[in-house]
Amino acid sequence: MKSDIGGYEIQLFGINLLLAFTILIIWIPICICVCQINLLAYGQDSSAIPTPSSFSPTFSSPVPFPRQEVNTGIHDGIQVSQNLSVPGDSQYIRSKPNYTNPLDNATDIQKITYFSMDGKILNATLWLGGEVETDPGKLGAETVVYGLLVDSDNNEDTGKYGVDFQKELQWNSELGSWNTLFVEYSSPEHSRTISIESNSTVFFGEDQKYVLIPLKMDSITSPGHFRVLYYTVVIYTNTNDSDRKSTDFYLAKESISDNASKILVDLSSWIDIPPPTYSFSTTPSIIDIVRGEEQGIGLQLVSSSGILPDSVSFIPAKDSPEISIEQTSKEKLNETSSGISPASFKIRIPSDANIGLHTIPMLVNISTGSLFPSGFIELPGINLSLPAENFASRYVNLTFSVIDPPSLTQTFKDFWVTYGTPLAILAGGFVGAFATYFIDYLRSRRKPRQ
Repeated sequence: MKSDIGGYEIQLFGINLLLAFTILIIWIPICICVCQINLLAYGQDSSAIPTPSSFSPTFSSPVPFPRQEVNTGIHDGIQVSQNLSVPGDSQYIRSKPNYTNPLDNATDIQKITYFSMDGKILNATLWLGGEVETDPGKLGAETVVYGLLVDSDNNEDTGKYGVDFQKELQWNSELGSWNTLFVEYSSPEHSRTISIESNSTVFFGEDQKYVLIPLKMDSITSPGHFRVLYYTVVIYTNTNDSDRKSTDFYLAKESISDNASKILVDLSSWIDIPPPTYSFSTTPSIIDIVRGEEQGIGLQLVSSSGILPDSVSFIPAKDSPEISIEQTSKEKLNETSSGISPASFKIRIPSDANIGLHTIPMLVNISTGSLFPSGFIELPGINLSLPAENFASRYVNLTFSVIDPPSLTQTFKDFWVTYGTPLAILAGGFVGAFATYFIDYLRSRRKPRQ
C-alpha cells in the first residue's frame, strides 16, 4: 500500500511495522516481569499458595519427642525476707540469696531435661545445685516445694493467672513427710484438689542433686500443645535463741535479723511442649551464590511456636575449609518482631567449590524469658513479680546454592529483565517522537512544491 506526500511515495507498511515493533519492545518485557513477579510471589513450592485449608485450625494429641535440655542459670533465685521487728503488719524485702544454707542450693534449679517417649507422660528432671534433703526441718525449713505449673490451653485468661493445673512435691514441718499434690484451677478463687499422695519419696535419689517430676498427659486433658513452668520454694521458720540448735551455723551467715524468716524462690521460664522447631528466614529468600564470589545475607530465627526468643546468637559450622561464613553485624538480638533488620552475614565461595545445594548447620544459642505468675505468692508490702530466663542451644540448617558464573546469554537476559522495561519505554518514546518528526518533515517538503 502506498501514499503520496509531497511527491514522495511512502510505504505505510513500513510505518506500521515500525509501530508494531515499538509495541512489542514495550510489552514483551512487561509480560516477562509480570510472570516473574507471580513466580517470586508464590515461590517454587505450591504449598506457598494460599488455600482455604491453610487457615483452618488444627487439633492434635500429644506426640513423643526426644530428650531436651535447657539451662536456667546458677544462683539466680529470689529471696524474700520478713522482718518481724517492724511494728504492725509484717513487711517483706526482696533481695538476692547468698546460698550459704544447703537448702538454698538444693532448691537452685540449674538445668532441666525433659522428654516424652510415648506422648502419654512428660518426664522431667530438675538438676539442682545441692543434694535433696529427706528431712529439711533439721536445716531450719518450714516448707520445701518442687513444683510444676501447667498452662494447658496457652491462654492467660483461663485458670489462675493462666495456670490451669499445678503439681507440687511438698515437705512441711507439720506433717514431717514428703507429699504430692495435684490441683486444677478455674479462676484465682476456685480450685479443686485432684489427688494427694502421702509419703512420696520416689522422686529423688539419696544424696543426689536432682528431682523427678513426671506428668501424665491425660491428667491435663492431653492437649496437643501446652506449656510448663518448673519452680522451687523453701520457707525458713522464724527462729529465736531457744530453738536454733543445728541451724545456728547457717543462720549466722544470713544477712537478715535474728527474728526474721525468709523465702527462696527459683524457677524456669515457660517451656513449650512439644518443643518448637526452628528455621531460618533469609534475605534474600532464595540464596544463589556464584563460584568465586561472595554475597551478604540477612538471617532471622523463626520458631514454630510463633513466639520469638528474647535474644539469639549464631555460630556457623563450616561446610568445608574453603567456604567462609562471617557475621558482619554486631547485634545478637533477634528483632524480627518489630521488623528491624536481621543479623547480617557474608558468605564467600571459592572458585573450585562444588556446584549444587549446600547445607551448613548453625549452632543457635537461644534465650527465652517470662514472668512467674505473681498471684501464686501473695505477700503484703511487696509485688512479687519474678522474671525467669531459659537458655538452650539448637542446630538450625542454613541452605544456599552454589552456581556457575552466568553465560553471556544469561547475563543479557538478566540485564533485560532488570532494565528492559525502562529501556523499552525510552525506545518507544524515541521512535514515536522520531516518527512524528519524520512525518512533519515530509509534510514541510510538500508545501514548496504546491
